[in-house]
Amino acid sequence: MTPPLASLETDGAVTVVRLLTSNLDASNVAQFKEEVVGRVGGGGAWVIDLANVSFVDSTGLGALVSCLRRSQEQGCRLGLCGLQKRVLVLFELVRLYRIFDVFETREAAVDALGKT
Repeated sequence: MTPPLASLETDGAVTVVRLLTSNLDASNVAQFKEEVVGRVGGGGAWVIDLANVSFVDSTGLGALVSCLRRSQEQGCRLGLCGLQKRVLVLFELVRLYRIFDVFETREAAVDALGKT
């Protein structure tokens, strides 16, 4: 059996998805979609904590965009936090920082998204 890719926790009114892998790429994106994307919903706010992730490829970016789309369809807010420098540079390069709420820390994300 494959170990889980993410853990879900509740922090006040915010659901936090903490990725337990160092890569979000073609090798595990199907599992990410199964464990995470399908669960996003029900209003409220969601944060995806990427602090453990040091590499994201185009399929990983696509999966994160799928999460954003699903959250918008479900009336949720979605933020990302803990982006390591290499991942943050990628987000800046492809300008995804313009469509995602990106926070430096989990605490900042929960504080900002939990109030709206």
